[in-house]
Amino acid sequence: MFLVMPVFAINLLSIFVFRPQLITLSEDWANGNFKGFKKTATKLYAWVALVTVLALGGGYLLGIPVLELLYNADLSNEKMVFMVLLLSGGFSAASTLTLTLFTTMRKQALCLIAYGATILFALIMPDIMTSAWGLMGAALSYLCEMAMLFIIMFVMFLISVGRKKQ
Repeated sequence: MFLVMPVFAINLLSIFVFRPQLITLSEDWANGNFKGFKKTATKLYAWVALVTVLALGGGYLLGIPVLELLYNADLSNEKMVFMVLLLSGGFSAASTLTLTLFTTMRKQALCLIAYGATILFALIMPDIMTSAWGLMGAALSYLCEMAMLFIIMFVMFLISVGRKKQ
């Protein structure tokens, strides 16, 4: 539990940045300003990437010692698990951003496809990976789930924006 708490900070920080952009995104989409919509979306994805990279750097240098200090627990053997979880948080934040963009476009129903595929994966793989690799297997399973969710959503987002431009 101690390792998972900081992961949500990436998503939280990202939400604070992209929620205020909803009006701009909505206006651009509604007015057919797809270039502006795409530019804002690109900036928001860059923000998520930047926060993720900073979290990975900070987590690598200070994450485990700070968590050990806060929770009075020995986490020295869990650094790689922590790093995998932080990367997962970046994919989670990117997925949340993509969901927000779909909502702006009024195409949030497309997300059901991505969530459905991810659920099928999540019903099977965590048990297998956790049995094989313990805590690292659970972290890798979460990474795979978040990456899969983001990739499917992002591809559908690109297709949706491309079709609208035509």
